[in-house]
Amino acid sequence: MTEKRFSREHIWIEKIGSRTYRIGLTPFAIERLGEVIAVELPVKGERVQAGQAIGTVETAKTVTDLYAPLNGLVSEINLRLMEEPDLLNRNPLDQGWVAVLESSDSAALWSNEEYDTFVKGESK
Repeated sequence: MTEKRFSREHIWIEKIGSRTYRIGLTPFAIERLGEVIAVELPVKGERVQAGQAIGTVETAKTVTDLYAPLNGLVSEINLRLMEEPDLLNRNPLDQGWVAVLESSDSAALWSNEEYDTFVKGESK
């Protein structure tokens, strides 16, 4: 497993192949949202642009958009989230992944340390 990188929109990105990336919501985002009750996943086969809304997460408090962290093609989605949306609460960095993107994008993403610094600023 490679080191995860992070986007400003609280999405984690893990390189799992030469041009393949698994993405999901960070624990910080999940903690702020609360208990997840429904997930709208991106469309498999859809081309997406970094920053584009590609799905939603619904909690008792709100509905929030999921944003693509990279330009690319949605090659896989985690259908298990449709039946078990609380996987995002229970295991956001592993079983709670949202989608897999195929991308040659080299977007500027943050390391864990850089993301922690950003989160500390948002928590104030």
